[in-house]
Amino acid sequence: MGIPENPAKHALYKTGNNSADMAVTWYFENMGDESINLPLRIPNPKAGGGGGGGDDIPQESIDMMMQMGFPEKKCRKALKNCDNNVERATDWLFSHMDDPDDDEDMAGGEANAGDLNAQYKCAKPGNYQLQSFITHLGSSVHAGHYVCHIRKPVDESQAGAQKQWVYFNDAKVAVTEEPPIGKGYMYFFNKL
Repeated sequence: MGIPENPAKHALYKTGNNSADMAVTWYFENMGDESINLPLRIPNPKAGGGGGGGDDIPQESIDMMMQMGFPEKKCRKALKNCDNNVERATDWLFSHMDDPDDDEDMAGGEANAGDLNAQYKCAKPGNYQLQSFITHLGSSVHAGHYVCHIRKPVDESQAGAQKQWVYFNDAKVAVTEEPPIGKGYMYFFNKL
């Protein structure tokens, strides 16, 4: 449905994982909240808020994951987030490789979300130009094919050259005069 991973996780968590429809509704009602773009931080009920050294994590599970080449801190964090299930923790690690090694590195977690969002805000009005878009061709979301239209310079050797729309459909690449801009599935913009 085009919902990014972090907001989707927030939506599912906030709606109790009851249904995808409820999560999608929650997402659209809360999509203005920048903090849903941050990784989801779920308090561990077993930790009791004491911030202990991870004594409840079996050392043999940590050792098993470290044999796969992961650092100890990342193994502890993954196991803590996956109820000490090694298989789930391994999958979790692969999708969270860029996360800090442990909770202390988050320096306050969600409490700093507002500060982090403020860091990336700009009061200046932005001017954007549509650079490309993806279109779905098919009878439903369960069947079909995705194609892309990209605005490319006519002569790439000249800076600021006139641009034209180019249609990409697997091996077929062609210039198009009237791209179906209003029927796009996902849009990409360049800031001017």
